[in-house]
Amino acid sequence: MLDRQTFWPKTHARNARLLVDAAEYFRVLRDALLSARHSIWIIGWDIHSRMRFFGANDPVDGWPGELGDFLKTLARARPDLSINVLVWKSAFLYAGEREWFPAMQFEGPDNLVFCLDDSLPLGSAQHQKFVVIDDALAFVGGLDLTIRRWDDHTHAVRSGDRIDPNGQRYPPFHDVQLMVDGDTALRLGELARIRFDRAGRKRAVRLAERTALWPADLKPQFSDATIWIERTEPAVAGHCKIDEIKHSILASIASAERFIYIENQFVSAVEIARRIRDRMLQCPQLEVLIIAPKQHSSWIESRTMRNGRIEFMGIFEGPLSERIRLRNPLVTDGDTTETVMVHSKLMIIDDRLLRVGSANLNNRSMGTDTECDLVLVGDSEGQRRAIAGVRNALIAHYCGVTSDAVEACCAGGSMLAAASLSGDGHRLEAIDDGTPDPKLVIETVMPLADPPKPLVPGAISPRESRQLLIFVGALVILALLGLAWSFTPLKEVATPEALTGFLSGWSGWRAVLVVIAVFVVGGLVVFPVILLVVITAAILDPATGLVAAVGGILASAALVFAIGRQFEENTVRRVVGDRFQGVREKLLGNGVLAIAFIRMIPIAPFSLVNFAAGALRIGFAEFMVGTLLGMAPGLAAVFALGATASRMLQHPTPLNVAFLVLAVAFWLLASVSAQYAIRKIGRPRR
Repeated sequence: MLDRQTFWPKTHARNARLLVDAAEYFRVLRDALLSARHSIWIIGWDIHSRMRFFGANDPVDGWPGELGDFLKTLARARPDLSINVLVWKSAFLYAGEREWFPAMQFEGPDNLVFCLDDSLPLGSAQHQKFVVIDDALAFVGGLDLTIRRWDDHTHAVRSGDRIDPNGQRYPPFHDVQLMVDGDTALRLGELARIRFDRAGRKRAVRLAERTALWPADLKPQFSDATIWIERTEPAVAGHCKIDEIKHSILASIASAERFIYIENQFVSAVEIARRIRDRMLQCPQLEVLIIAPKQHSSWIESRTMRNGRIEFMGIFEGPLSERIRLRNPLVTDGDTTETVMVHSKLMIIDDRLLRVGSANLNNRSMGTDTECDLVLVGDSEGQRRAIAGVRNALIAHYCGVTSDAVEACCAGGSMLAAASLSGDGHRLEAIDDGTPDPKLVIETVMPLADPPKPLVPGAISPRESRQLLIFVGALVILALLGLAWSFTPLKEVATPEALTGFLSGWSGWRAVLVVIAVFVVGGLVVFPVILLVVITAAILDPATGLVAAVGGILASAALVFAIGRQFEENTVRRVVGDRFQGVREKLLGNGVLAIAFIRMIPIAPFSLVNFAAGALRIGFAEFMVGTLLGMAPGLAAVFALGATASRMLQHPTPLNVAFLVLAVAFWLLASVSAQYAIRKIGRPRR
């Protein structure tokens, strides 16, 4: 079923227990933190100093109730205790939903170390979520120590405890964390040190001596349990890609016989859907129940994860659709109903495997982000009964019934029958994701938000990462501006009348300088250069206009070229990929011809070509000569027919329109002819 290559280490936990919802987890975690004497490791995707351990309630033991103050107070009280916090240095995209400058909120004692991890490739996130205390007790799952997570088992509609630091109420929230001790906790302590090391903050904290930290008042659900630790990590310098989680999920599904129970925030990995489908075809009795959020909160998630979930569920057609259910928990109190936000990442295969961790069933978690899951193996009759008990309790939790009622349905052969139960205002409702978004949205947004591998492979330094983001952002902005002048309300600005009115008030050498300035500004905002040329020909005499237009074109091209040249060669190579060297060699060997061709038959906006030429390290002289040569036929045609262009702008009669069409045709003919001649001259002799 599962082989050694599927997992990191095989470990043993003396005790293990699933903590359901943040109210239970935060309470147990706080007590464990207070018992720490040697080291605390907090690894997360997000963290918030204002996170409250008891919802809106205050603690009664004198210790602070908010995470930031609690950790700083604990560090001061125990100077020999090493407290280490590592979270993802998130992209700007998430700034609105995270605490600003989190490192500053945890500053204080020297033994409290805060690390923002920005060591991963572009597009990857540090998504592991676990806490290790004295290398003897650990918590692994989907819960970050942040706000808007706290809720209790009831998920009450009118709870007064689900309030964020701004006093805003938030909907019911469900998640789980697996609590373990023994050798499993020790190995997770090693993993925490590895994460700090990879992030560039190596911590010389020795492993603690083995102690027993399991709370005396908390009964374990599992004893002497076999637990495998699994990871996802993208390839970074000196370290290969790790995809233990994906391979183990696929392997465990292939062994399923009766029930696959899933709780997951995101369900979009089609490879996993296909494996489930194949196993359902092999096992006619196999049922699948997926508990997920009804909808996704942000615009990006709704555009990507919803579409991904539609594709995932679309794999199950015909009779198979009768044996799989996608459900969301609802809680009703009177005439008010709330949907429960399902954030957990849990899978139970029959009564033999219990998986809990940080990995969603999406493409990111299978190969792009860092993830950490635990898989508890039911290798004894007692363990298998306990795994089945966890599954039954979770379904009962959602349906508002007893675990015995769920167990009776499962014993009768149908887990899906249990999912139809309801009571005490709780039930599971079918999710209808509707129709997918247009193909253009799916093909442009999904590869960025849910990629199967980092957008840019390999590890890069923070400085390289910033430059890469700026470079890609500049390319996107230039491309969008180029489209905006044709397909958005900006096209109303790009009219001959508007610019003619502005430029016609100048004459002589002042007009030349103003026109050049307009060309330069137009180059920065990707204004259509051909329109500027035509207007210049219309308002100035041919000689003055030609000087102004040539000066403007070359000045604008040189400026944007220089901006592109500011980016390092490695940055451009990462964006262009394996084609970089071939493209670069062709351009360096035929720079004049290549630029001339692009100018005569424009296949990209003028400014975008200038920027790319600078970034690709084309010689400046070759670039300028190629630009002048490529624009020359068109300039000659336009200024030779300047009067025609002027009459066209002022009096667009059919005759003038015909003249302008002939001028454009002449320009195109001259461009093609010149290019043919250039290619003949530039073709190497054999």
